Amino acid sequence: MSIEPVIEFRGVGKRFDFSADTPQSVLEGIVSTFSRRPRTPRKRDDLWALRDVGFQVLPGQCMGLIGRNGSGKSTALKLIARILRPTTGRIVVRGRVSALLELGAGFHHDLTGRENIFLNASVLGLSQRDVEACLDSIVDFSELGDFVDMPVKHYSSGMFMRLGFSIAVHVEPDVLIVDEILAVGDQSFQEKCLKRIYSMKEQGTTILIVSHNARTVRDICTDLVWLEQGQMRASGSVNEVLPQYVAHYDLEQVTGPMKREREGLTVGNQRPLIQFDTITLTNNNHETTTCFHTGEMLQATITYTTHGELDAPRLEVAIYHDERVLVYRDERPLPPPSPGKTSTMSVLFPALPLLPEVYRLQTAVYDHTHLITMREHNFTVEGDTSAATGLIAIPTKWQ
Repeated sequence: MSIEPVIEFRGVGKRFDFSADTPQSVLEGIVSTFSRRPRTPRKRDDLWALRDVGFQVLPGQCMGLIGRNGSGKSTALKLIARILRPTTGRIVVRGRVSALLELGAGFHHDLTGRENIFLNASVLGLSQRDVEACLDSIVDFSELGDFVDMPVKHYSSGMFMRLGFSIAVHVEPDVLIVDEILAVGDQSFQEKCLKRIYSMKEQGTTILIVSHNARTVRDICTDLVWLEQGQMRASGSVNEVLPQYVAHYDLEQVTGPMKREREGLTVGNQRPLIQFDTITLTNNNHETTTCFHTGEMLQATITYTTHGELDAPRLEVAIYHDERVLVYRDERPLPPPSPGKTSTMSVLFPALPLLPEVYRLQTAVYDHTHLITMREHNFTVEGDTSAATGLIAIPTKWQ
């Protein structure tokens, strides 16, 4: 029995109409009305924020929308939240949706925070009794204290975000929609919000999120939709789409392990001439795993298919910690590729000299001028706790 999607986009397009001669003020409108000058035909300029976008979000899935500013991400979220209507195509949303798109969206500025809690929660489908039952929890999570009885027109942007997010996560939605709003507020509250999102994800809430933070996307999302100029560039798992996206834009918005250090390197726009099929990590017992111990063997087996001729391709393998720290990088030439042929190459770390932490194995194929393809896999290293800190396990003798 197939699972019915919570959200469906079927050939969705959204067009905004602009006219070059539309009056920009009341005075311009009056002058235009009574002017004796012959009217020229109106020049119409249509902006397609989205065009022919199609994807599905399954129950419990955490989908991320990524792309440059202006690529249509926020428009897609507003369409799902029914703030906007599509120009073409169809959108199906099943279940209660709680949207956190803009600071204070739906707040009445002359009402207090407490009054806005009842107002917003009722719009989201909660009864007065339900709101009263979770009111204290909403106020505690927002950390507003006595300010909850102050008119929200006196709130700072951070206070708006606290209250809006707190309401959104307490209505127990089937679908939670979060725009780049988590970039606002102090660091401790951002972390608190992310922990709540992780908790909702574990409880099976479907989440749709927009973020330019690669680490947030990687940690929260299971799948991604990459939008570019209103059209869908790619969709799939985080490990497949995120490296392509970051490499394509050369990390304009984020810094981290995928930022290329080679000047003049470009990213191919066409189908990769080499494509990774599978990448498996195995331990001492030849078991496939993502958890290793300090000093244990790690073998990465890479299966790839060649789709065309390449000029001296080479395979690069790198290990990173966090978003910035390069632990290890090495590369080897690939055998002369034969189009249509599937090949395998492996790299062996006989004794992984890493201290307990979370790491990322990045594999990539280059030729002289292009990044051809890239893939990432997270893995953890465990070990007995000791006073040693850092990343590398260095044999030490104390005397």
